[in-house]
Amino acid sequence: RLVAEAWRLGGEALANYIAIAEKARDANVSTDFFQRITKAAEAAKTPVEALAEALKKLNEASAPTLGGSSAQNRLDELVKLGNFAGNSGVGELKGANSNEERLRALNDLYSQALDKGQRLAALDIVKAFGGDKLAANLAKDADYLDDMLTAADKISGKDLISAADVQRATELQD
Repeated sequence: RLVAEAWRLGGEALANYIAIAEKARDANVSTDFFQRITKAAEAAKTPVEALAEALKKLNEASAPTLGGSSAQNRLDELVKLGNFAGNSGVGELKGANSNEERLRALNDLYSQALDKGQRLAALDIVKAFGGDKLAANLAKDADYLDDMLTAADKISGKDLISAADVQRATELQD
């Protein structure tokens, strides 16, 4: 009976590790960052689904397309209209190589735009890159994303499942 229980618990842990790997892959972030941002969302009592939607939207918005993505084109339009002058977040967003970098760049762009009184343009670009829910959360709480990223950065590595363990679990499944 104990052996059966051990197998069941092991199977549940394996399934959890694989779920982390799949969700991180779908969000185009590392397993480490995915766990940190998820734990930060749970601690802030924010629905993890809203965060997953934002990461999915970031993926879609940054996918290379002929003529540029609609989000990138919207950013270019807003810049041409005189928004975000001197905002380092614009360059960070254009140069970001991962969704973690994009999320951090979007946060920088948003924060700097607020400081310059460009709230509507900032929310517009957040919506284009991160989706409706992320924009709505920022409209309610201007520090929402910054607080989430700060909390994620404070989560100790010892509270996470290591990337190596997640990789081994994935290999066991295959």
